[in-house]
Amino acid sequence: MGSFMDVLILVVVAGLAWASPVRDDDELKAVVVLFRHGDRTPLSSWPNDEYFGNETLFPEGTGQLINSGKERHYELGQWFRERYDGFLPKKYHHDYIYVQSTDVDRTLQSAASNLAGLFPPEDEQVWNRNLLWQAIPIHTAPQDEDQILIAEGPCAKYDKLLADLMSSDQFRQWNTDLHEVYVNLSQLTGYTVEEMDIGTLAALFTTIDIYKGMNFTLPSWTEEYWPLIKNWAARKFQWPTYTQQLARLKTGPFFDYLFSYFDSVKENTLLPARNVRGPRHQLIAIPSSPAPRFLMLSAHDTTISDRTNAMGVYPNAVPEFASTVIWELKQGQSGHYVNMYFKNSTGVSQLTMPGCSFNCLLDEYRALLDSIVVNMDLWTQECNDV
Repeated sequence: MGSFMDVLILVVVAGLAWASPVRDDDELKAVVVLFRHGDRTPLSSWPNDEYFGNETLFPEGTGQLINSGKERHYELGQWFRERYDGFLPKKYHHDYIYVQSTDVDRTLQSAASNLAGLFPPEDEQVWNRNLLWQAIPIHTAPQDEDQILIAEGPCAKYDKLLADLMSSDQFRQWNTDLHEVYVNLSQLTGYTVEEMDIGTLAALFTTIDIYKGMNFTLPSWTEEYWPLIKNWAARKFQWPTYTQQLARLKTGPFFDYLFSYFDSVKENTLLPARNVRGPRHQLIAIPSSPAPRFLMLSAHDTTISDRTNAMGVYPNAVPEFASTVIWELKQGQSGHYVNMYFKNSTGVSQLTMPGCSFNCLLDEYRALLDSIVVNMDLWTQECNDV
């Protein structure tokens, strides 16, 4: 994880109590799920790749969701139904769930596929006997205005801090140490040596991983270099949030939104219209009724890696397709507390943030992240403070 977590833990207020043991009758108040889209076609590949760009193999085009990705999310939606049945009604109603996606084809389609598994129509909701599916709203915003999920809006300070990190002695040394690897891989892939860096290794990982999932026959070098490529790709995904300042500017608005949602659930009030504030200061509000109990967020591998690394719970691997971070807000005798989980193809595991127990009191959880939480107004100011 990024080294800033050592500093982050120190901000915890002395004397905060550990959460009391969870009782069976503690009430689940809200659930947030943040997942990566399903399996997709490659966005890029190495120069001498024989598969990339083949329209017969990839009729969908580059970077598009494929059928196995739709199926993976449909099954994830069914898993949500089983896990939260009773907490969520069987029949869709807008008061109970709000769905937000990045403005990208594959994330929008993944959310739709997931909802098909979560809310299959019943009774009067069946509008076509030949199509057991219902249209559930999926909300989105332009990519340059979505600092909550895509988080790629212009931020001069972030760009400078990241550039400084990339040019630091440590990062330069890593590339120096990998020079022989770069020379060998350039001969095998068709890249020039000058085009090779750790970012190139991460791109190789993603495309090779897609081809493995499709059972393509791959060159022998992909197997030989796979452990190294996989390791460096995992490390590369930590860099956007490698320091506390980077984490604040990259993920701070997301956590501000998350806590606003939790507070709205606690107080049974409207969720503020703060999920998107773009360069034109446009706001997109979510429901006019009290905050829904289930918040579904459809995004990307970087969305998950950035947020888990910012919390110090990065799984040391590139998030796979449909991998999911889950926040559950519960209420017990000690008050409201948060449990986190990470789900991927191998199962579900608990996430425990450094400095808190698994059943982390909401106030403790908030205190741990206080140094990186930032609202959009302050984020805009800090981005311009170069």
